[in-house]
Amino acid sequence: MSVLETVLQRWQSETPVFFKKVKKFAIILGTLATALIAANEPSGLGLPEVVLSLCKYVLTACAAMGVTAQLTQKTPPVETPVEETPQG
Repeated sequence: MSVLETVLQRWQSETPVFFKKVKKFAIILGTLATALIAANEPSGLGLPEVVLSLCKYVLTACAAMGVTAQLTQKTPPVETPVEETPQG
């Protein structure tokens, strides 16, 4: 199986509940950072350069969190063998 096939298979597989929450958090936080960056110039918010730089880093981190969460897949339940007890 090639790397691309593995990535596509993981992208389409079911995501665990915790990572679904991580993905939602990343989307919300990334949206807020994008809104601050986009609204700074036209509306004249006058945000300091430190805040804008921090928003860019947050946006990058959110993208990484979202992709990592999406590529995490549920593992199928492992069946444990049942040992038979000797009857005596």
